[in-house]
Amino acid sequence: MTLHYGTLWLENQRQAKKDREQEHLDRFLALQGIRSEAIRAGDPLDFILDLGGGCRVGVELVDVDDEAQRKNNAMADRHIAQKVDAALREQGYVLQVQLIWKFDLTQFSENPKRLRVFLDKLMAVINKEAPSLGDDEFVLSDEEDHQLQDLDLAELSDLVLRKMDHLTEPEVLSIPMAWAQGASGIMTALRDKEDKLPEYRRILGDGDVWLLFVTGARFEQNVYASLVVSVHASGLVEG
Repeated sequence: MTLHYGTLWLENQRQAKKDREQEHLDRFLALQGIRSEAIRAGDPLDFILDLGGGCRVGVELVDVDDEAQRKNNAMADRHIAQKVDAALREQGYVLQVQLIWKFDLTQFSENPKRLRVFLDKLMAVINKEAPSLGDDEFVLSDEEDHQLQDLDLAELSDLVLRKMDHLTEPEVLSIPMAWAQGASGIMTALRDKEDKLPEYRRILGDGDVWLLFVTGARFEQNVYASLVVSVHASGLVEG
């Protein structure tokens, strides 16, 4: 019974992965305006596209997830949230504070002085705004008018303060956004796929192989770069 359940779970996982890959490919083809019937090839290629006129293109999909960086960022995020919570308690504030970041939080872990400076600046804003905070939330955003940069809080993209009747203690919501992570994972995948060029050539002859990186389909990936690479017999050429 256990074996049957385990086998069924693995099969469900494989099917879910195939479904995600098909969705990613369909989305990519739609964005590029490419009409083609995709044949699922299996190893070593995920798909083969028939572009007409005898032109065939292989497609390999790589779901990039820089797990080590993600874990380090999550640890830094928790540490920062605890520090903000402690500062709020010290001042006696019962608020919800939402922090949306636009940089790699591990920089705070590597530079504790920078975190102390950030906390001082953040509490200066809270000390100014919290006493007059009513039912409306207080929002600072860099999206349009660079308010946070003007306050020297450039690490944040948004800061939101709210008074909420049900709160009996501070609540800190910290949302990490680590831009441009995952470079090492991408390069590792490139080297791995380049090693498979002879296998691709055996299947496609002179046809191209497109290497499609999926970098931000899941929130927890924290990888924000889109890259499509065309792999030729002579090497790697970005497309």
